Amino acid sequence: SWQVGRAHEKRALVESFQRGADSAVVLAPDLAFDALPRYQHVQATGQYEPGRQVLIDNMPSSAGKPGYRVLTPLRRAG
Repeated sequence: SWQVGRAHEKRALVESFQRGADSAVVLAPDLAFDALPRYQHVQATGQYEPGRQVLIDNMPSSAGKPGYRVLTPLRRAG
């Protein structure tokens, strides 16, 4: 049934996320993001750009409380 197929999809998604969490890749200036596997954890150095910060409203917390998300770009070193 479709439920079994969906369970397999979710299991594959969780396994993919776990593989990305196993180690972090240090981002070199010449590394292309599309060369990384999906959900790969990364480490980067640089400076945040608070002047380009974006707030996304109506984003509930994990506890279901109203709130927002803050996205702040990072200018990578080099």
